Amino acid sequence: MLRVLPLRGNVNTRLSKLDAGDYDAIILASAGLKRLGMTKRIAQSLDTSVSLPAIGQGAIGIECRVDDPEINEILSVLH
Repeated sequence: MLRVLPLRGNVNTRLSKLDAGDYDAIILASAGLKRLGMTKRIAQSLDTSVSLPAIGQGAIGIECRVDDPEINEILSVLH
């Protein structure tokens, strides 16, 4: 039987609860685990057909001067 339970705390706290056997599995953002150097903790990635990322997950806003062609060229690949 699948039971979905709440899970609070930072990444280390959540992983500790998994390691202690409080949960059989947890879902975390892989971007956060990669940023923290914990890629070895990623057992499986969910395809977007199974679960969409949260709105704004990984979104970033960049602002630059309109009259700076060099910077605008560098940033153009992000558009």
